[in-house]
Amino acid sequence: MNDEKVLVKSAINAKVGITLPEYRFKQEWNRKGAKALVDKQTLEDIMFEPGVEYMFKNGILYIEDMETKKDLGIEPEDATEPQNVIVLDENQMKRYLTVVPIHEFKEKMETLSREQRVEVVQYAIANEILPAFDKCEYFKKRVGIDIMSAIKLNRLDKVE
Repeated sequence: MNDEKVLVKSAINAKVGITLPEYRFKQEWNRKGAKALVDKQTLEDIMFEPGVEYMFKNGILYIEDMETKKDLGIEPEDATEPQNVIVLDENQMKRYLTVVPIHEFKEKMETLSREQRVEVVQYAIANEILPAFDKCEYFKKRVGIDIMSAIKLNRLDKVE
């Protein structure tokens, strides 16, 4: 019997959970960066559940090991670095929000899932990073969140 474990990490600032009684599987990740070891065979079995597959393919849950991602069908067999799910760290988010030119910014944001773009927006709001107007407009159209207004509202809440 194979007892290989896979490290699964939450990539979003929210509580994430998988409960599948038919597989006797229940796991929660309470915050971004929370980690859990999951049996690889169980992961292979539950990956066929639409909600689980969605969480991995949209970057909500993340596996760093490239071979495991290939085995699970998250990344192509010939991939040497992530192509389908790219998780940005805080330094990368800050860089894309501030200094990266708009054409490079849009190119990168289009490779991210909607959930990952929301993460970038939430990071900007939480850290009061006000990107250039065209980047704010991009997020308003693609995610439906106005960064400028959200920062303004947060500041008003702090005053009251």
